[in-house]
Amino acid sequence: MSSPYPVATPQRSGWGPLRISGLVLTVLSLVVGAFCAVKLVVEVATPAARLLQTESRSTPLDEFLSLDAGGHRVYVRVEGRAGNYRGPNLGHGNVEVIGPAGAVEVRRVTVDEELDLADGGHYVAVAAFDVPTDGQYRVTITGAPNTVVVGPSVVSGLSQAGGWLVGTLVSGLVLLVGLGLLIASFVRRRPAAPAYGGGYPGRGSGGGYPDAGYPGSGQPATTTYPDQPSQPVQQTPAGWYPDPQSPEQLRYWDGAGWTAHVQPRS
Repeated sequence: MSSPYPVATPQRSGWGPLRISGLVLTVLSLVVGAFCAVKLVVEVATPAARLLQTESRSTPLDEFLSLDAGGHRVYVRVEGRAGNYRGPNLGHGNVEVIGPAGAVEVRRVTVDEELDLADGGHYVAVAAFDVPTDGQYRVTITGAPNTVVVGPSVVSGLSQAGGWLVGTLVSGLVLLVGLGLLIASFVRRRPAAPAYGGGYPGRGSGGGYPDAGYPGSGQPATTTYPDQPSQPVQQTPAGWYPDPQSPEQLRYWDGAGWTAHVQPRS
């Protein structure tokens, strides 16, 4: 039978599965998250930078413009600012786009896009179209005189960057999990060693391990020989015995358990 007294459990050190898992998740999330974040910034910043560099034009307009593949908008300058402007007096029906492969569908803007450009004007998107490939496109805008800008859509850039945004967010969550595992691997409590070792003092062993016949030894308390009466083994008497935890000193055994009294081993 097992000893009813606590026995010191050796503490483990080094890299366990918990710490390794946390390290792998942390490094992986940092690499993937950084890549997704860079792609996200590029997808969003590139259309905005191109739009800021686009020159405004006056309508009526009939010109060949060099356009990159992707979503584009026709922005019209209006008087006033966001939520408080007049106009515009121009719509998607006034815009026609023809590319190398033929006419490009021009549609109504479903998401409000407003921006302030370097010329100090406030612009509102009135028409949207998608350019399939880079090239020269003939853009015709009719109607009343207006100041317009034909350029990439910032909203379109955001929609195209949606996958990178999701990747960045997921990487952030994985990073939190990895850091949590790392912290847990460093701060989790180990089984505490008992104050004074385990078991009964060994008689004559000098090491604190119980001899046969003493409680906790895993061997029977009595030994029977043929044709001889059973002789019960006496409990270890109280006295000074080698300390199981510190062999260089002695600890007092009161007959039932270890006490706090110690003395140097002579």
